[in-house]
Amino acid sequence: MLVQLVGRRRGFHDYQDDFRHLALSPRCGLALFEHDRRTWVADARTGTFGPLVEGEWLFFEPARPAR
Repeated sequence: MLVQLVGRRRGFHDYQDDFRHLALSPRCGLALFEHDRRTWVADARTGTFGPLVEGEWLFFEPARPAR
């Protein structure tokens, strides 16, 4: 487990995801995800995590060098 959500109470009709739009860094060392209208980052090795920016995000994979 990388991140645990504690204290969330759901109503009967609450189907909203707790975490959305998970993305991993190329070597899977970092995980980026959305929660509570913020973008968060988590370090897979240490378990350290925190908010990165307010709002949703859109990341583009870096261009690969030409051979």
